[in-house]
Amino acid sequence: MDEIGDEVARLPGSMDMLAASMRYDASDIESFVSSVAARMGSLFPSNTEVRLKRKSLRSKEKIVESITVTFEDNLFGLDRRSGRLVAKYSQRVRGIVLKSMELSISEWIEKLASTAAFEAERAGKDRAALAKLLGLE
Repeated sequence: MDEIGDEVARLPGSMDMLAASMRYDASDIESFVSSVAARMGSLFPSNTEVRLKRKSLRSKEKIVESITVTFEDNLFGLDRRSGRLVAKYSQRVRGIVLKSMELSISEWIEKLASTAAFEAERAGKDRAALAKLLGLE
């Protein structure tokens, strides 16, 4: 299994735990956005894009402005707008977005967690098949 699969497989129901912990953090926007950025960035670094902005004009401190997590044709976006969060989900077909919708934060968390679990499992199987093909297993 690769590092993604190892991280996800470490605990039974870990994606359920991830979803539950993200729901818990959702009560505080700042900690929720930072938490999602850190978790998805560590589990899926090549799939996660985090945009930062300065907290204020004079501040050197930066906060997360938006997060985009991409799994093949599924795009998950979380944007900070006027003190509230906007959660978006989009589906692409051959690089063209055919379906885009705003979701509630809880729906977004559930959809992101289930897609992440599926992708982690698939990545682990792909890596195992390649190792077997190359005679490394």
